[in-house]
Amino acid sequence: LEQECKHAQCLLKKTKILEQIEKENSARVFFTEYRECRQALDESVRNQSRLKEQLREQEGEFEKRKSILTEEITKQFNQSLMNQIFQKIDPHYEMKKLEHQLAFDESNEKPLLYIKVKKANSDTDEYRPEWYFSSAQLNAVAFSLFFSSALQTNHKIRTIFIDDPIGHFDDMNILGFADLIRSIIENTDWQIVLTTHDKKIFQILKRKLDDNYYSSRFLQLPEDVI
Repeated sequence: LEQECKHAQCLLKKTKILEQIEKENSARVFFTEYRECRQALDESVRNQSRLKEQLREQEGEFEKRKSILTEEITKQFNQSLMNQIFQKIDPHYEMKKLEHQLAFDESNEKPLLYIKVKKANSDTDEYRPEWYFSSAQLNAVAFSLFFSSALQTNHKIRTIFIDDPIGHFDDMNILGFADLIRSIIENTDWQIVLTTHDKKIFQILKRKLDDNYYSSRFLQLPEDVI
């Protein structure tokens, strides 16, 4: 019996030792897993910091390039001159100001140039002319944009060719256009070559830009040639 008790005590002792070993092994496994998770977390934080820094650099580069592009657009399309031309033609009773704006397409991030129209007494309300304007009014917007760019280029041959630029204009707009051409003739060294098939426009321009008073010339082709 005594021997059996000793044997039982020995087994109990060994069992406790094995339990202790198991606990230590479990703790060791847990610590190993914790250390691996901690390392992964630290690496993730470092990666996130790197990505944030790269994003800041890319945003800075984007803003820099956007600023350069905006500056070049401003040089190409003089907004003050564009408005002077637009107001001279005066195609709309309320919308008197044009403004070019640079935007980016969210799908492909390509730069887009938008033209907005505003009321004469407002700098907040703005509209896309293609949504509200008639064909004639849109022609006036396009013409103002084109002329504001053409008149400030530095070509050696200072000549602008225009083919029927004032289609659908009413008489008031045609008169405003004639005043604009007269102002260009009087104040710049640009030569304007304009063609039209509209006899009424031809006669109005001929009267407003009488070649007895201005450096203008009018040529009328025979109908059989036309």
